[in-house]
Amino acid sequence: MDDGKTNPKQTQYEPKTNPIRTQYGPNPNPIKPNFHQVADHVNESKFTIELSQQSGILPAIKWSIKLNPQTDKKIVRHIPNILTAGRFVLTGVFLWMIIYAPRLEEPKPANFLLVAFILFVVTGLTDIVDGYIARKYDVTSKFGRIADPLADKFLVCGAFLCLAITGRPELPNLNIAPMAMDIFRWSTAIIILAREIIVTVFRQIAESRGIEFGAVVSGKIKMFLQAFGIGTVIFKWAYVSRPWGDWFVIVTFLLMILATIISGIESMQRPIKKNQ
Repeated sequence: MDDGKTNPKQTQYEPKTNPIRTQYGPNPNPIKPNFHQVADHVNESKFTIELSQQSGILPAIKWSIKLNPQTDKKIVRHIPNILTAGRFVLTGVFLWMIIYAPRLEEPKPANFLLVAFILFVVTGLTDIVDGYIARKYDVTSKFGRIADPLADKFLVCGAFLCLAITGRPELPNLNIAPMAMDIFRWSTAIIILAREIIVTVFRQIAESRGIEFGAVVSGKIKMFLQAFGIGTVIFKWAYVSRPWGDWFVIVTFLLMILATIISGIESMQRPIKKNQ
């Protein structure tokens, strides 16, 4: 029963009638906003609408926007590919610096080689970063699957080939014959290059048949020792002349060659046919 008193309970807010005037006169049917319908039509963002009463009369509308994961993927999906392409460029500059360093006519061009070493580290870090982004956002592409491992091989194999061309490492304190050192350098480069070619062929065959052929522990150890070996040669070339530096390099190279051979053998023993 309506006794003429105001209901103290909160009632649904009805906007005051303030019709929109058109050229034909007032609009008799003003459109009321349907916030739920608006939110349903938005695919890229998630909108949360909170209605509250201010002074018991006017509603306050608060919008909070949170990007959908699909939107995030659209933003970052190209970042790994950009980093991979950048790694090719950085690798090219790094290899040029290795080839050019002997032309400086300094026995130890420390500053130049320090820049090359920093560039090598940055190039390696881009590989870690693009892998992290690809795993975090689950974004992959055909270009990335092909170019990323090629960029790694370009860096490692190119570095050892350039070091062999420039006659590095030098181990004068070990009194090894120059021809023996040339054989050692080129043998190292050929072993690493041959391993990468063979494993790449096996990987392509396996994946074309639907068989996963991802990296294993021995391959990761091999990659670490190869990167460590490159850095060791550059650092010794720039700063170290004492006998311990020669021994450190030779031990590092022997461990690296051993890991390269073992990982190559393990890769060739992996199945590349179904039910094998």
